[in-house]
Amino acid sequence: MKDLKTLETELNALTSQGKILEALEQFYAPEATFQEGNGPIKPGKQAHHDFLSGFFATLKAFNGATLHAQTVGDDVTMSE
Repeated sequence: MKDLKTLETELNALTSQGKILEALEQFYAPEATFQEGNGPIKPGKQAHHDFLSGFFATLKAFNGATLHAQTVGDDVTMSE
């Protein structure tokens, strides 16, 4: 089994390539929940997939993403 830092690095690599929906499918559990800022909690991976699909449909281009910070702790990871 891969360690958390390796998994987080793979997730961030997909994200930086614009493969965000692929990363969601590969790394998130079906029962995961999502929240943007102080907005409502979106229950389930499918709800977030639907939200992101709608958002990406409005974009003309994806020019990249920059990883500003990454940390890995005991059973938790965070990326900015």
